[in-house]
Amino acid sequence: MPEAAAAAVLVVDPDVESAARICAMLESLSLVAEHVRSGSDAIAALDKHSYRLVVTELSLSGVDGFALIQRLRSMPTAKQTRVVVVSGFIALRAAAMQHRVALGIDDVVARGGGAEALLRSLRRVLEARPIDPDEATGRTAHVHAGVYIASNGKVATTTTPAPETMTHTTTTATPAPAPTLSAMVAVTPPRANPEGVHRERARLAAVGRATSVSTDPELQRIVDAAAADFAVGAALVNFVHADIVTVAAGGGTNADDLEKRGISRDGSFCRHVVEADTPVPLVVPDASLHPVLSHNPLVVDGTIRSYVGTPLFTSSGQCLGTLCLIDSRPSRLGEADVERLRILARKVSGHLEFKAAQRRQHERDDAVSRAEAELQDNTQRIHARWAAVFDALDIGVLLMSAHDRTVRFASAAIGEVFNVDEGALVGTSRAQTLRVLGAATNDVDAFVAALAAPDEGTFAGTAVVTVERPGRRVLRWSDKPVVIDDVTYQLTTFTDITAEAALIAHNEKNSSTDHLTGLLNRRGFDSALNRELARQARRGTGLAVIVIDIDNFKKRNDTFGHAKGDEALVAVADAIAGAARTVDVVARIGGEEFVVVAVDADLDAATVVAERIRVAVENLALDTGTITVSAGVATVVAGGGDVSRDDVDDALSVADAALYVAKGDGRNRVVASPSRSE
Repeated sequence: MPEAAAAAVLVVDPDVESAARICAMLESLSLVAEHVRSGSDAIAALDKHSYRLVVTELSLSGVDGFALIQRLRSMPTAKQTRVVVVSGFIALRAAAMQHRVALGIDDVVARGGGAEALLRSLRRVLEARPIDPDEATGRTAHVHAGVYIASNGKVATTTTPAPETMTHTTTTATPAPAPTLSAMVAVTPPRANPEGVHRERARLAAVGRATSVSTDPELQRIVDAAAADFAVGAALVNFVHADIVTVAAGGGTNADDLEKRGISRDGSFCRHVVEADTPVPLVVPDASLHPVLSHNPLVVDGTIRSYVGTPLFTSSGQCLGTLCLIDSRPSRLGEADVERLRILARKVSGHLEFKAAQRRQHERDDAVSRAEAELQDNTQRIHARWAAVFDALDIGVLLMSAHDRTVRFASAAIGEVFNVDEGALVGTSRAQTLRVLGAATNDVDAFVAALAAPDEGTFAGTAVVTVERPGRRVLRWSDKPVVIDDVTYQLTTFTDITAEAALIAHNEKNSSTDHLTGLLNRRGFDSALNRELARQARRGTGLAVIVIDIDNFKKRNDTFGHAKGDEALVAVADAIAGAARTVDVVARIGGEEFVVVAVDADLDAATVVAERIRVAVENLALDTGTITVSAGVATVVAGGGDVSRDDVDDALSVADAALYVAKGDGRNRVVASPSRSE
């Protein structure tokens, strides 16, 4: 495109639907966005144009997201370019957070964190000054109660404060230089997650059912063909168990070697796919340069240089493991290849479910009535069953022949949900049917793509789609093979989850949100904190707390009245939420008292967040005059293991004491103090 028409933002995301949502957000901020799907295409775009902002996934074909950002930072014209990482992979996000200064990353957002969190991040990053690693240089600093404010205005902390003396000294701080990408230490957070125990048990049960029927010539044929088609050393179907990863089928010259070695779950690439918070492929073009995976023993010894793994899902949404491509050379696969692998994974999932259904059918055969088997018109008998059962359900149901992919039955609910004549669908192909149903959405092509399946054979899949006509409905699509009287069909269902989703969202918001400010209330804070503690146990990273109190709030209420006081509370709450990071937990826990849990942060990082909040509040333009806050900061230290709620309460007490020091020293300031056990 001509330079005058160049986009202001580059969105790098393999997922077209996700990228469209991000571009729509940017458009709402009056920004023009350009979308590319691979790291290679992103570098080509960066070579041609300068961008104000780059929003990127870290799992990319051609060049991974970390190398892409490093390339961006090597360009003299891109020094002021902001970078927001949006990723579904927990370990990759943790690495990006750990090394955000080294790479100049402005914010890291979970792909499944919701549109509101991403929009807030984009707004804040676009309004802020970009991270500049060159600013991490030695400066004269003023030390007070564990906090020093350098002459360049940045806030940091001392390691050995003496709060009992509150003395003022002058020292020189010389931080270590920011690490380079090659020097980054792999981030492999523990996977223990008490909140997800039930979900993991269900997943492992599904893995157990699949492994009991996985040995099959057809599965071997698929991986052999995949290894040859994609020209890689090995194509594997891997099942991820509680502690190990087993190979159900392997094709290619290196498959036997990988099967014999045996891999623990913690040492596998596949665990990152299974533990991701969104079902997307993990693409690692060159593992030897990857900050999370370069230290893996299989990478160090040269066995694995590139990896592409896509999840294997059952129709109920359980992730069994991966269909992955592994090579001892850097990957040359593009985004089209990754998409082909994703569709092939649906074929593998369908084959596994077909074998399971076939086994269950054989187990039921002995119980089938002989009298029923003597009915002459099998077609009419089966159709009568379908009409009697499926038409009584509110769930939209299609039965398609697994052999020729034509619709053999469509329930009445299909006609109601999609505003079509369900009878007219019988006899049509799957491709024709999907386009007819997709006419009820705003994007037929996106609907068809979401329900994509291999051209032949059985398959399994699930997704959430939105229908706009005749009314807006959120539907859960599910597809899996079934065997009825030795005939194989694809059972397709559409379940309306609109009311369920809305009710859950409404109840959660009402019970956990402060009605005045919109922030979390104490109950919501407790729930969010418990979730964060579970994640912290998995990541093993730092955690800090910030206690904030509005200065002289009672006097303001007495002077201007409670209505104006409420207006001030709302303004301060918005300022705190806007200045905090997207990943942080923000709550109002008292009248004029707020708390922030700074995620993946040490005392220095949390103090920077607190200082940013203090400045944001001080800059508020209220008709009742300037308003200020004081804040106390403390780190959360584990008492001999994983961080507990008691550890957090201890940190809150330390932060509260630091807050009172700030109040006593004149208010409108931040005081940080390490926890008692540090």
